Amino acid sequence: MQVLCATDFSEAAARASEVAASLAKALHLPLRLLHCLPDWPYLTDPMLVGDSHLLDSWRQLLDSEAARLRARGIEVVSELRRGKASHEIPAAAADQPTLIVVLGSTGGGRAERWLLGRVAERVAESCPIPVLIIRRPDLLQAWLEDHATLRVLCGVDFTQASDAGLAAVRDLETWGKLEVEAVHLREAPPLPVADAEPRTLSDSDAEIALGRDVWDRANEALGAPPVRVHLPLAKAHPEVALAQLADERDAGLIVLGIHQRHGWDRLGHPSFSRRLLPHAATNVLCVPASTRPVPFRLPQFRRILVATDLDATDQEPLRYALGLLDEGGAIRLLHVIPAPREGLNPLKRSQVFLINSIEADQAQSAAQAELERRIAALPPRPRTQVTAEALIDGDAAQGICAAAERFGADIICLASSGHTRAGSALRGSVAQAVTASSHRPVLTVPPPPP
Repeated sequence: MQVLCATDFSEAAARASEVAASLAKALHLPLRLLHCLPDWPYLTDPMLVGDSHLLDSWRQLLDSEAARLRARGIEVVSELRRGKASHEIPAAAADQPTLIVVLGSTGGGRAERWLLGRVAERVAESCPIPVLIIRRPDLLQAWLEDHATLRVLCGVDFTQASDAGLAAVRDLETWGKLEVEAVHLREAPPLPVADAEPRTLSDSDAEIALGRDVWDRANEALGAPPVRVHLPLAKAHPEVALAQLADERDAGLIVLGIHQRHGWDRLGHPSFSRRLLPHAATNVLCVPASTRPVPFRLPQFRRILVATDLDATDQEPLRYALGLLDEGGAIRLLHVIPAPREGLNPLKRSQVFLINSIEADQAQSAAQAELERRIAALPPRPRTQVTAEALIDGDAAQGICAAAERFGADIICLASSGHTRAGSALRGSVAQAVTASSHRPVLTVPPPPP
């Protein structure tokens, strides 16, 4: 196992190599120092015109940097490769067992060619190994060498990539003392009309439930609760919101799990980490989900989301959920209230929306009370915790899927159809939409025979 550090001999790269050396020394690992030469000469760089002194010049620079780092008492292996840095760095990380890749994020002089295409961002998005982008080396060196506490913001969004990031934070805790804060970026609700005031979410039940779910997910993954949970509103640019929060909290590290996409899919869905890096003023650790493969094993159900429309006959999904949790676990009983809508008359839209909002809030309170009444009526099950959530959403299927992600559900249970033609059409469409869009397994339960 090794620490890989790529350098372009810039000032930023030198600072990154210092952090890589501190990391290698703390973990008793060798440091592999890498520089990539392009396949074709850059005519703007006099050192690259002609082949007579090309390899010797760069080899001397690389050897000099390796010698400087060896003086810190670590083993350093230097390597010169030909090819695009954004391709060769991930390839180098994959061809030998590598714990982490360390990169500087900016450069100058000859390093300008590295900035063509933003090499650090491309490597973070494609490398199979966690990539540490250095922006504030002083905080990381104080953590590694002086045993200072490092404040870490970890993104939590209830996905496999997020779990990979949390697992990486747990590994970091074995390297030094951390103060971990979990961050979940909420989407800002759209305003119904231009002059309408946004709804206050700070004291809403939905936000409280979301914060609890984020705290539970981080606590379960880390083995210890996070110091704080942040739920900032991510408006047009969520990456900017996270970068600003890191500045406000004076965080020394942002940890993100990333989905690594390829080809056209990457163009249509650029990774969040790649969008964040130009805005982040602190260090960023990008952890690919592929580094945490899920072993083949039988599924275990410990957390089940049960969606109900509060029909008197809609008891079967809850019954099946209780049966699945034979050894105990957690159930979240969910009901979705339609979101308030505007009126058709543009002169009365604000008034109609206000009335509908009041009615939706009343319906939410009534649904929450009914769900809790049903839970109180259940037979006692000491090892099973059942909680209730009534939320407002314009799309029932979307609300169910989002709630399942927040809750970290192992499976979703809901009724497949009703007894009446109208009930069958309504429930059937929601069940089909949930099955089509959910990232979680879905169990659709038919109603009992009449």
